[in-house]
Amino acid sequence: MEEESMHDRVYEPKAKLSEEENAKRQLAELERLKQEGKAGALDELSEAELDQYSSDQVEDKTFDKFKERISADPEQVLRYERGGKPLWLSPKLPQAIPPCGRCAGRRVFEFQIMPQLLNSLNSEQLDWGTLVCYTCEASCDVQGYAEEYIFRQDVLNVDTAKN
Repeated sequence: MEEESMHDRVYEPKAKLSEEENAKRQLAELERLKQEGKAGALDELSEAELDQYSSDQVEDKTFDKFKERISADPEQVLRYERGGKPLWLSPKLPQAIPPCGRCAGRRVFEFQIMPQLLNSLNSEQLDWGTLVCYTCEASCDVQGYAEEYIFRQDVLNVDTAKN
């Protein structure tokens, strides 16, 4: 049997349900849960519990978008797009990107190291969700190496975050 090369793979997105079909499926699931006594009213939950469920949904949407985007090339270890936007794993974003240490100018996204690289490194001591590199927008003229800014975004497990 011939080995399949990366170029021979074809990406076919999964068929998505229409909004109407999705709503019908969710209503049927709700009715089933009500009959089993496993569904209650939201007014029975505390404000803190409602906030937790709400934040979990945002987390899931961000991670779902990440998974969908990388499914076209799941072995990709580096994304490069100077001046573009990183692909985030979670809604936990950097609060501020520090200015360039040489010219005090603005830094912009240049590349990110994807979590798939960890599979190749085989190290229990390394872990990250994604590493996002921001570089000087003006590309300061330097001799040798220049220090840039890396933001480390970890994978958040919403199951353990609830506890």
